[in-house]
This record gives sequence, structure tokens and C-alpha cells, in this order.
Amino acid sequence: MSVEIVLSVIAIIGSVIVALITHFSTKKNQESITLLNSKLEEKKAEKDARRDYLYDARKRLYEECEPLFFLLNEMSERAIHRVYSLARTARKGNLGKSSGWLSSRGYYFKSTLYNMISPLTIFKLMQKRLTLVDLSVDPNVKTRYELIKYVYLSFTNDYTMAGVEPKIEYDPNSRNSEKIEQNPTKYWPQGIYAGRLDNAIESLIIEGSDKSDNLSRCMSYGEFENELMKKGSKVQEAFYTVGELFLNFHPKTRPVLWRILIVQIHLYLALARACEAKESNITTFLKPLKLTPKDKRDEFDWRSSENEASEEEVFVEPFEVAKKYYEQRLRQYLA
Repeated sequence: MSVEIVLSVIAIIGSVIVALITHFSTKKNQESITLLNSKLEEKKAEKDARRDYLYDARKRLYEECEPLFFLLNEMSERAIHRVYSLARTARKGNLGKSSGWLSSRGYYFKSTLYNMISPLTIFKLMQKRLTLVDLSVDPNVKTRYELIKYVYLSFTNDYTMAGVEPKIEYDPNSRNSEKIEQNPTKYWPQGIYAGRLDNAIESLIIEGSDKSDNLSRCMSYGEFENELMKKGSKVQEAFYTVGELFLNFHPKTRPVLWRILIVQIHLYLALARACEAKESNITTFLKPLKLTPKDKRDEFDWRSSENEASEEEVFVEPFEVAKKYYEQRLRQYLA
């Protein structure tokens, strides 16, 4: 065989090999490209589905919750002002046993019950709608929900509040009326069992005509007052325990309840800040909870004379208790 023929055969074989390599390489590349495109399309579909879900979930969340938060803001303002009012009324000597504004079941007494419990109807209405919404799609909404939830829980945390340093001797289960009369600081109940609190809250909710949560609402004060005065009414029975909580209230003789109210007012103030915050201000948007600065606590001074209590007892202790309470339960929202 001549050299030319051998070279031709080699060239042909080489061409075939190159063609085969090119063919399989191209096929493999095409398969890789097809697989890559498939993965990209799958990821895009997932991303689009997630985007659509977030859009729909946020829309649903805002439709369900924002109208309630609007009402909550107004109710929160009344609760805030009532706590300030309790300190001011005590400072003027108008709170106390048998002679104060909370020693009879008049307007100030009834409006205090309403102002401190009515915001919690919003929490209950939201709670019923949680099966319809996803709080995780908006951290700010979740923050506000958590804040009002802990306003609710704080009413049941009387033992916890009493146990924070400086501890308060507290035994509200005593049935000895003489002990309760002589030492209300220790023996008068200053919190509410969750079940009884729920009864009071639920009694304020007027259901919609079709039993829809969207049409349910909180009673107005006028409706509440009428029902409270109506013998044997659901409101009158449910608010008996709440009434006992505030009857003859004074921060000096009910220090555990006063600690609870200090915790609550700062939660309400945090709610207001979270509601007004812009998303660009991430600190206020997600961490709205902070204590009133020491130099701005004069409105909490309940003493009618400086001899009634030390400045430590008035301006420091209840706020330190609140801080410890937040650190244990709401640290992620502390500024």
C-alpha cells in the first residue's frame, strides 16, 4: 500500500473521529443547555410563584388587619392617656380607699375599665383571622401583633411582675377579708386569670349580622356603659373581676398592677411608633419598644407628697421591672 493511500485512510479515520467527537460533544452540550434552561425556567417559575404569593398574601394581610390596626391606634391612645390620668389623679389626692374616683362605680371607674380592656378586642378579632393571613410576609405587621398580644398577656402575669427584683410580697389567693383589708398590697388580686380576661374581652365584641369576623366590632363606650349597668347582662357578669382589679386602685397599694400598667403603656407607645414608622427606618420599623427616658418620667409621678414614696420607687423600680419583662419576652423588638 502506498504512502498516499495510508495517509488518506488516516485522514478519513481522523475526520470520522473528529466528527464523532463533535457530534457527541454537541449533543452533550445541547443536553446540558436544555437541562440548564429547564432549571432556570423552574427557578423562574418558583420565583414568580413566590412573588405572586407574597403579593396576594400581603394584600390579604392588609385587607384583614390594617382596618383593625387603625381602630387599635385610637384605642391605644385612650389607654395611654388613662395610665397618665391614673398617676395624675393619684397625685392630686383623688385616688384611694373609699374616697377616690375609683372607690365608686361612677364614670371614671367605668371608663377606666373600658379604656384598659377595649383595645384587647382588636387582638381577639385579629387572632380569629390568623388562619386567613400570613404574618411573616410583613415584619412590621407581625411586630405590631406581638406588641398587642403582650398587652393582653401582661394582665395575666401578675405573679411574674411581683417576682421581679425588687420583689413584692404577693398572695392574692387569700380568702381572709381582714388580711385583704389591712394589706391590699399583698393580698388584693392585681392580675386576671386568662379565662376571665377572655370573658370580659368577648363580652365587648358585637358580632356581625352574618356572624362574619369582618363585621364584628367592639362596643362603643355608651353601649358598654348601658350593658354594664344592666342587671345580669353578659358584660356586667364578665367585668366583675376586672372591676375588682381597679376598685380602690392606687399605685401605692396596688404596686403589682401599677407595674403591669407601666409595661402596657410602653407597649402601646411602641405600637404607635411602629405604625408611624417608615420601612427605610429599620430601627423604628422593627424595634419600636423603648423605655421612657429617666428625665421624662414626671407624668408617672403618682405621689401627692414626696414623703409618700421615694424617687427610686416611683421613677426607677417599675421601669426596671418593665425592662426585664421585655428582655425576657420581647428582646427582638427592643430599640
